[in-house]
Amino acid sequence: MASSTDSHGSPPPDDLHFDTLAVMARPPAVSTRPIAPSIETTSTYVMDTVDEYVHKLENKGYIYSRHGGPTQDGAAYSINQLEGGYGTLVFSSGMAAVSTVLLSLLKGGDHVICQMPVYAGTMKFLQRAMLKFDVEVTWVKAGTVEEFAKNIKDNTKVKYHLTL
Repeated sequence: MASSTDSHGSPPPDDLHFDTLAVMARPPAVSTRPIAPSIETTSTYVMDTVDEYVHKLENKGYIYSRHGGPTQDGAAYSINQLEGGYGTLVFSSGMAAVSTVLLSLLKGGDHVICQMPVYAGTMKFLQRAMLKFDVEVTWVKAGTVEEFAKNIKDNTKVKYHLTL
């Protein structure tokens, strides 16, 4: 079997299991300048030392894709440029975005007005998770501006509706 090399041109250790080699084998790094940004599908980035790990933690390096990576940064940068923004957050899913927004805007005792129908994940999040935080939810028929207006309370912090 031919031996592959790592990104530094070194062959992998001889004691790696076949499954590990199947996941880790890659050709030697080649300096390229693609026209379109590349998409990285990895979840974890190589660090050769603990000092390198600490340096990346302190200086915005890539460690684990949930905390960021070149693909996310590239998308955020592009959106920022197109929208003329000052900062952009990107998420791995719509529910990650929805839950982050709701958790950052709401606290115990707050009130949300939400349209029905709504995505099932959003409904369950409001019914279960936000209930644990003592957030009250009023459900109104989608597209009925009057229903939203009539259900506003002093503690209403979010009106959740989708506009297509």
